[in-house]
Amino acid sequence: MEANIICRYKVDKNLCVPAMTCIAVEPELYILDDDGKAIPNETVNIDDVVAKSKDGEWVEVLVTEQGLERLKKSAMVCPVLAIIVEKYENGTWVRIYPED
Repeated sequence: MEANIICRYKVDKNLCVPAMTCIAVEPELYILDDDGKAIPNETVNIDDVVAKSKDGEWVEVLVTEQGLERLKKSAMVCPVLAIIVEKYENGTWVRIYPED
């Protein structure tokens, strides 16, 4: 896997509703917690997304361009915008979705 982009993603549990659209679109990226809400899969290891570390609610991943698109797509299907995706650029985290 050519992983050249560092990203991180999380699910805001205060916003999350058990719609499970993220899991329907990308079942490898999310798991359900004890409340039936989606959380990032901290052990994801697929062709274009590989978990690197976990920091609180955030799961840091190495991704290809295709992997970044998968993360964004899974966030975009959330009906309540509970999934946040950021990319590490120039020494800082930049929000990719949802936009500030």
